[in-house]
Amino acid sequence: MALNQNLLPFDAEAARRVPLGRAQGDFWAWSKERHGLYTVRSAYRLLSESERQVRAHATGASSHSVAASDPRWLKLRKQKLPPKVRVFWWRAMNDYIPCWANLHRRHVDPLAHCSICGASEETTYHALVECSLAQAFWAKLKELEGIKLPRLRSRTWPEDLLDDTWCREGDRIVLLCGM
Repeated sequence: MALNQNLLPFDAEAARRVPLGRAQGDFWAWSKERHGLYTVRSAYRLLSESERQVRAHATGASSHSVAASDPRWLKLRKQKLPPKVRVFWWRAMNDYIPCWANLHRRHVDPLAHCSICGASEETTYHALVECSLAQAFWAKLKELEGIKLPRLRSRTWPEDLLDDTWCREGDRIVLLCGM
C-alpha cells in the first residue's frame, strides 16, 4: 500500500522527509538493562520483584508498605542509626546478607565454611557474633567502651538486639553500628 493513499499529499511529503534512524538493522534488546543485553542478574531482579508484588497483593499491601507494616522495621526505624546501618539490619533480619552459607544455599558458591576460623558454616550470625575475628572485636569493644555483647539466640539475634530486655538503647546503637 502506497504511503500517499492514506495521507494528504502535504502529510505524505512530510512523512517521506522523516529520517529513518541508523543504518543498522533491528536487533533484539533486553529492556531491563541499559545496554540491552540479557543478564541473569536482571532476570533474577525481575523475578524477585514480581514475587514481591504477588505476595504484597495476596496480603493486601503494596510492595513498599510491606516493610513499613512489619513491627521489626518499625522498631528498627525508631533507632538513631545512619540509613545504611538500618538497611544492613533489615537485610540481616531477613537473612539477605551475602555470607558463605547464604551464597551456598543460593548455589552461588560450592562451600559454606568460614574462611577465617574454619567453622563448617559461615552464617550471618557466625560472621558477626561467633567467628574468632568477631569475638576479638567484641572483646576490644568491651575493653575500650565497656559495652558487652549480650548473649543472643542464634535464630532471633537481630530482633534480640532491638529488644529492650536484651540491651540498653545506648549500647544497642554502638552494637548495631559495630556489626
